[in-house]
Amino acid sequence: MLTSIFGVGNMRKLSLLVLILCILISVKNQNAEIKKSSSSSKTAVKWPYSSRDSFPSVFLSPLTSMEDDDEEVSWHSNRSLKYDFYRDSCPQAERIIRRVVHELYEVNSSVAPALLRLVFHDCFIEGCDASILLDAATGIDSEKDSPPNKNLKGFDIIDKIKSEIEMVCPGVVSCADIVALAARDGVVQAGGPFFPRCGNV
Repeated sequence: MLTSIFGVGNMRKLSLLVLILCILISVKNQNAEIKKSSSSSKTAVKWPYSSRDSFPSVFLSPLTSMEDDDEEVSWHSNRSLKYDFYRDSCPQAERIIRRVVHELYEVNSSVAPALLRLVFHDCFIEGCDASILLDAATGIDSEKDSPPNKNLKGFDIIDKIKSEIEMVCPGVVSCADIVALAARDGVVQAGGPFFPRCGNV
């Protein structure tokens, strides 16, 4: 119906225009500086990833430093992700995640799409920070309870993985990394690709 009204050529131009507009909005949002205000001081946060990074918080090793003169918190990194980040601090982490996802996938194959959707919804708005896992607190709504996320599944899988990792390496592996790695392993279980190691990553 629309193609008969506008014509195929105009529809292609309109689609291209919408795509360019989406890219510009995305670049503008990524370049925006996040600022936190408190009653006594201003704190600016500089994020250590570029628009090329697909999962900014995954495997990232930020170092924080406080500058005394203007109380600015800056995150320093080599601006790249590290493959096998937990190799030294918790070498069993990826093995545990892979095993739990495999065991659960053998019982119920819907684990793979549930984990992939969970990581997508976590990363969609403010980045991959595992905020999707947080429960509501007094006076604070949670992402988990927002309308688009009401029917998400996989929270129990992340809880199971986190509890097993905490027994081996307490306080080392972040929930954000567990969500991303579990989604990766779920995709692999379903026959999808493994994140290839390429370049210096």
